[in-house]
Order: sequence, then structure tokens, then C-alpha cells
Amino acid sequence: MFRPITRRLLRILGCILIGGCGLVVCTAGEFDDIPASEKADFIIRKAREWIGPESLIDGIQTLRYSGEIVQYDGDIPKKGTFSMSFRKPDCQLVVLTFPDVETITGFNGYEGFNKAVSRNDSGSFESEVLSMTSFEVRQFRATTVENISFFKPFPPEDGNPLYAGIRVDEGNETAILVYTHPGDFTFSRQFDLMTGRLVRTINPSGIETIEEGESIVSGLRFPTRITGRANGSILYELKPLSIQINPELSDNLFDYPRE
Repeated sequence: MFRPITRRLLRILGCILIGGCGLVVCTAGEFDDIPASEKADFIIRKAREWIGPESLIDGIQTLRYSGEIVQYDGDIPKKGTFSMSFRKPDCQLVVLTFPDVETITGFNGYEGFNKAVSRNDSGSFESEVLSMTSFEVRQFRATTVENISFFKPFPPEDGNPLYAGIRVDEGNETAILVYTHPGDFTFSRQFDLMTGRLVRTINPSGIETIEEGESIVSGLRFPTRITGRANGSILYELKPLSIQINPELSDNLFDYPRE
């Protein structure tokens, strides 16, 4: 039962990304004049400016999103709620709650766990906790860093992210950055060249995420809906209803449940 749930969960973990409308960054001609070695840094700087003031972004130490989720695993959409909590540099806790099952996935920077609580045919609840595999640990760390670093590579490394050229997306020119994490987990991000807006991201599972709408929280832009797609089909939709910046999180929130 558990591993299929875990795989579905890991498919959505790279999806909460910053979205909204921004200011004009540059024209395509002006971008062409920037040396190739400086293009990635230029895009990162402008993308972060578009999110909000640098001091506010760097001041984020913890972050929590909660809201509604719809999964499209079968013929009938599955509705539930989600909560994602982060602590710099690489701690994350994800809770997905549906009528028949709740999954909790946590990572404290060193070890991770997957917990599932489900209702059996007799109506009672069953609980199972498993340690993350080494593959899941590396992937979860990568998605956590991507979500809390706001486009800055962590740790800083020359050549990461890689500027991968220009692509026309729905009639607009976009600049592509490819972020690589230990274990060769990569995130390909497209930024609108004229505005700096994040257009889409492809995560290590090959899932394409697209942000829509705009919500301003403490001076920073966040999306109001995130859609995950693969092979032309919608896999899930997330609707953040609450975004907390620097909430107080307990010291052991991300640790493996020992009881």
C-alpha cells in the first residue's frame, strides 16, 4: 500500500513555487548583450526582485503553506487538504489529508520518513511508518532546497544553475535555467524574459508545474493556484489558502516519529 502513496506524494513536492505579475526586466535585445557567463545570475537577480525586496526574501527562515488539493488519479477527482512546512536550509514536512487516508512525510536534513494512516474495511485505522530510501532522501532534500531558496542555488556553486538558452512559450520568449542537485536531480525553470515571471518548472519526476494568480503576503508574491501536468494530463491542483512567513515551528516537527 505505502510505496505507491509515497511515489504519488513525491511527484507533487516540487510544486509550490513563487508566481504573480512583475515589472519589466529587459528586452530580448538587451538580454543578448549580457555575457553568457552572467546570464544565469542576471535572471536569478531579476526573478527575485520580481518576488519582492531582497531583504524580505532573505529574512525568511520558516514557511508554511496550507490549502486545498485535488488529485486526478482515476476517473473521479480526489479532494483533500494539504500543509507544507519548511525550515532553512533543508527541512520539510508535508501532510496530505483525504477522506480515506492521510500521508505525512518529513525530512530534518539528515533522515526522512513516510507515514500513512488509513481506514480499513472494518472502519478502524491502520498506521504505517517507513524510513525514506536513500533515493527518496536525495530527492526530498532537492525539492526542499528548491522551495525555500527562492531561485538561489544552495550551496552556491559555479555553473549551477546552468543557463540553457531561450525558448518561445505561448508566444513569449523565456529564459531557461537548469538547477542540479546531488544525485543528479534537476529542476528546469522558465522565466518570462520581459517580466521575470516564473512561467513553469519541470521537477525531477518529469512533472510540469504551472502557477496562476497572485497573492501578496507580507510584501512578497505567491501564486493562488498551482497545477501539475504530465503527458498532457492534469495530475493535481493545489490552492494555497494560507501562507505564513516565519511561523514558529517546533524543534522536532521534522523528525522521525519514534513512538
